[in-house]
Amino acid sequence: KLKETASDKKVIEFIGDSITAGVGNLGDITVNGDLKSEPSYHDVTKAYSYLTAEELGLDYNIAARSGIALYYGYGHIDGENDACQNFTKYYDYQNYFRDTKQAYSPKRSSDIVCINLGTNDFWSGKCPNNDAFAEKMVSFVNQVKGYNPNAKVVLLTGGINSNNVTAVNKAYTMLGGESAGYYICNMSYGH
Repeated sequence: KLKETASDKKVIEFIGDSITAGVGNLGDITVNGDLKSEPSYHDVTKAYSYLTAEELGLDYNIAARSGIALYYGYGHIDGENDACQNFTKYYDYQNYFRDTKQAYSPKRSSDIVCINLGTNDFWSGKCPNNDAFAEKMVSFVNQVKGYNPNAKVVLLTGGINSNNVTAVNKAYTMLGGESAGYYICNMSYGH
């Protein structure tokens, strides 16, 4: 949730999955061989999202959830099927999991929005192809820009794997690239 502040600092927003939420920062995320994605295994204050905002001295908004995707999620969350686990469904609500009628209405628009989605889409093996993903990313960026019309948008790739790089680069090109206010940040990846 956006920090309530009278500050005139710029606002950076991070949208992403477990990488953005800080999964595993509190220790092993497997119990008896099962991957755990509950919030008790996360610490966003040790994740790249929070640390980046702090290092840059910016106010921040972090919207992140383990298993979430742009197209198809990874595994099952709260009994939902994989196709329901996409950010396009959740973004328009302040807190989708408590109240689907409470529309998202930020007090301040973000100046920079960083989107780190695609790991779960490609890891799940259910994303149709790079073209479909790129089109969905362009649509989602437009949804996000509706709340942040003047924001520079950074599309992040990598993180845990590099399977989303081609699709995200395609979306970046479709959006118009740097001259239109869109950027790519290729994060390191590996296990």
